[in-house]
Amino acid sequence: MLITTPYKNGDIVSLKVTSGEEILAKLVEEKDDVIIVTKPFALVPGQGGGLGMMPWILSIEPGQNISINKNTIMLLHKTEEGIGKQYIEQTTGLTMITK
Repeated sequence: MLITTPYKNGDIVSLKVTSGEEILAKLVEEKDDVIIVTKPFALVPGQGGGLGMMPWILSIEPGQNISINKNTIMLLHKTEEGIGKQYIEQTTGLTMITK
């Protein structure tokens, strides 16, 4: 039986935190009591009823690694591919080409 992990370092991950926010970020490292991510973005209601993304923390320099206490995380999983591509486009300005 193969055991697969739902995510690995470098993946775009989705977090649901105890405050109710859904966050997308690039996973840098997982430790016993924290996860370290970079470029965290919150999902927000977008124009026309869709979803939008905005920086989750506005008061730090973009691209900094941040630690999130695991006690505040209810869910952590690799982000769905289509939303992950949108996150990459939002955070890098690069357009992802689909096969």
